[in-house]
Amino acid sequence: MRYRRERSGLGLLALVVFLSQGLSAAERPVIEGLHLENGQLTIQVDVPDGYGHVLVESGSDLRDELLHPLVSGEIFGYAGTATISIPEPGHTTFLKIQAGIETKPPLAAYTGGNYFHFEADMPGGGPLSQSQAANHALNRLAYGPTPSDAAWIDEAGLDAFIDAQLHPETISDERNANLNGSNRLLFHEYRPGLDTKMISDGDLWYLRKGNIAPPADWNQLDHKITDDTGWSLVRSGFGYSNSGNERDYFRFELSDMRRIEEGEDAQPGYLSFFVRREFDVSDPSEVGGLFLNMI
Repeated sequence: MRYRRERSGLGLLALVVFLSQGLSAAERPVIEGLHLENGQLTIQVDVPDGYGHVLVESGSDLRDELLHPLVSGEIFGYAGTATISIPEPGHTTFLKIQAGIETKPPLAAYTGGNYFHFEADMPGGGPLSQSQAANHALNRLAYGPTPSDAAWIDEAGLDAFIDAQLHPETISDERNANLNGSNRLLFHEYRPGLDTKMISDGDLWYLRKGNIAPPADWNQLDHKITDDTGWSLVRSGFGYSNSGNERDYFRFELSDMRRIEEGEDAQPGYLSFFVRREFDVSDPSEVGGLFLNMI
């Protein structure tokens, strides 16, 4: 929880930001700017990728159990900066700023371009770092990129990598199992049609460890997830492996899955975990051939 207070001719404005405890500091929204002028409050929030919307709620007292939706807007899952304008916030106002994974923002008193603007850190919306540019290029190629490929581009440069893809006779792919596997998927197992990704690598999921069984309705749409039900909000990929190469894929490693019977590091371990994620589609009847691709 972060507190920020601003004084003006209107009195004392108290801004309270609640951050999810299940996320690392790099994955939390961060306030970059706060400006109060002529009765209007402007807030700039740096949002990491994977979120679908930003919501600002207001209340007159921290003890209020019911906060009022004030401003909301879409951010489309991209990393970037959300600029939020709040007219006449009041003499003493407590604000709660949060980001959610749902792509459709909740209803709020203020919506639209006059109150919410999002600028994505992507081509056409902001500069990319060298590592971001490397991963962006890999995502546009059908060669099954791995984290080691991104590291190679960081060292050799994008031009060298693109040249190698355009002139494959200059490199040997004979022992490239990752490339050959992708070729098989692309040319022999591909089902014609228009593919639309509902879920991407690095998206946020609710995860519950398998050391305690979840409620029977855990996989139903109306199952309620609260802070005390054992679910954590984490990014994919997640899991556990003894292989160092496979661990390169993990953003959230479940190291306590391993059973260790003796010694200082003894732990019971567990054999399963449960994950949930919701996504919106405009017309479910148009969705066909839905499948989950897992590594």
